[in-house]
Amino acid sequence: ALLVCNHVSFVDGMLVAASLSREPRFLMYTPFFKVPVLGWFAKRMGVIPVSGGDTPEEKRNSLKNASDAAAGGDLVCIFAEGAITRSGAMLGFAKGLERIAGDAHVPIIPVALDRLWGSLFSFDRGKILFKRPQRLPYPVDMIIGEPLAHDSEAWEVRHAVAELLAAHRSSRKGPWGHLGRRLLLASKQGGRDAALVIGTETWSHRRLLTEALATRARLEATLPRGERVGVALPLGREAVII
Repeated sequence: ALLVCNHVSFVDGMLVAASLSREPRFLMYTPFFKVPVLGWFAKRMGVIPVSGGDTPEEKRNSLKNASDAAAGGDLVCIFAEGAITRSGAMLGFAKGLERIAGDAHVPIIPVALDRLWGSLFSFDRGKILFKRPQRLPYPVDMIIGEPLAHDSEAWEVRHAVAELLAAHRSSRKGPWGHLGRRLLLASKQGGRDAALVIGTETWSHRRLLTEALATRARLEATLPRGERVGVALPLGREAVII
């Protein structure tokens, strides 16, 4: 099978590997193979090198190696965003996963990592390692979804991972409570810190909360109480506010 996972931190691969009963084969950024210890460890793990700076032929070879491994019975894992998120938001998924699963004719299994943003190994606050973790001990979540067909497109797989995250966050218990309460608490703690970045525009937690409350007031004044409403919006700040 091909595991497709979101990419939040530098320890994502270790967490995925530690959570599985089988040893997976990862695709990893080629320059990391030159890092002392890490490069040696990656080679021992059978990691497949891949890089955006590779030539078209090198990229094809990397994807072929991955598809051959999956077709041969290996469990292959790819972080399809191609980079660690710098904002905590999930990036777009590259189409390389389509080539791997399609050529190997193996199912695609969506995997979602959550609560890693804010850890020492994420880009939260623009730093790696040199910061305080948001909490100790630091629990993280890994949610594994139902297998998708081998010919699923990259956007469909990304949607499946996003749905896993949304469903998990909505149902998660604990002091943070439901999504609305977490927004209020995050706005109180974040204040003027960046909460939403779209293009060249940055909104603080405070502004995002203000806009959400103002939108709620407009909707409550317009819609009958208790009525179910479907909303279709393009990706952007309006979708986040709603």
